[in-house]
Amino acid sequence: MRFSALLILFVLLSCRKESKPVSNVQEIDSLSYYLKVATTAKTDTSFQNYNKKALRFASRQKSNYNFPLLFTLANNFYASSDIEGMRSVTKLILRGAAIAKDSSNLAKGNLYMAEMYNLVGYNDSSYYYYLKAEKLYTKINDYVNLADVFVRKGDIQSNQNDFLGTERSASEALAILRNYPNAFKSYQAYNLLGISSLEFGNYIKAIEYYQKALTETENLNAEERDYFRAVALNNIGNAYEHLRDYKTAIQYFRNALKISSLKQSYPGLYATLLDNQAYSKFKLGDLEDLPALFYDSMKMREKLGDNSKIVLSYIHLSEYFFSIQDTISAIRNARLALSTARQESFPTDVLSAYKQNAAVDLINAPFYTSKYISLSDSLQKVERNNKDRFARIEFETDDLALRNDKLAEQNRNLLYFFVGFL
Repeated sequence: MRFSALLILFVLLSCRKESKPVSNVQEIDSLSYYLKVATTAKTDTSFQNYNKKALRFASRQKSNYNFPLLFTLANNFYASSDIEGMRSVTKLILRGAAIAKDSSNLAKGNLYMAEMYNLVGYNDSSYYYYLKAEKLYTKINDYVNLADVFVRKGDIQSNQNDFLGTERSASEALAILRNYPNAFKSYQAYNLLGISSLEFGNYIKAIEYYQKALTETENLNAEERDYFRAVALNNIGNAYEHLRDYKTAIQYFRNALKISSLKQSYPGLYATLLDNQAYSKFKLGDLEDLPALFYDSMKMREKLGDNSKIVLSYIHLSEYFFSIQDTISAIRNARLALSTARQESFPTDVLSAYKQNAAVDLINAPFYTSKYISLSDSLQKVERNNKDRFARIEFETDDLALRNDKLAEQNRNLLYFFVGFL
């Protein structure tokens, strides 16, 4: 799958000629050769080695950069999670595009750099390069790619709990997508707006956006449709759960669980839907099939090693046992949630576990409540700092662009002076 895009490309490339002194043309041929043989690699190690050899040839180029091949190489490094390789080739792309004054490839190179930093969790750097790509695509009126950047930027803002920023980015994407339709990008933008609305407590609006995302799945290809339809149905169910309309929530969870390919192809999502359905049944007071459904979901999560979701399973089990006055089981599951969250260093999960322990372990409730308040304050500070950092990065990027524009204007005026003088 990761290699298929290369096959058409290489048909168009010329074969190597007879031996001549080293030239840029030969280096490009060598780059294309190693990229081509990488498509036949039978092991990950061979695939990575061919890509590294291709990078060595690419690094020798001083001009006549073959951007399609370089982006293919960057994709290969991304596919094999070789961050250093991707960073090196993307720097080559940015250097070559700057030399050639090629704004399109410069924008794309900045987008690739943003994705690379996003992959390793360097959110500030990722956001910085998304902004650079955004400004370049705006400058050259490339609205299709600009919409893509807005969606990607909105996603990283959402992950950092900057939901006002998320809302802005998603709305800007949709404004473009009305004139340049793309079902998948529209799905992503509506989903981001749904997430933001949910976080702001506007559950009705969240449902409206999630329903629009669900509608967009009808225009996706068959391979994507089932997964993203299930995600949309789950999100709508979650919004109804926040409204305490548990009956409607259960309907949406069940509709998603009916998707035949889900359990085998996307077991993590299936486990989430199973847990959500069980929790809504519990909140409704329908204890039939409980706690069995909670345990079924947990077993799937344990098999997948999804520890963050396992924490949630323990919390739900703790709530269930506390409701039937089995305090010992409630405390045991709450403590398991806390120990798992601490072990994996999930701050938000630790916070949820503190809250649940305070609710069921009445003797130690003051201790857990104190821990909850302290951690909550710390997380709120981090969240505020994240928002401030994104705003500062945006300001600094704008300021740099303004200073560059002023410098360019000064240089033009100086040139006009000398031309006039001559």
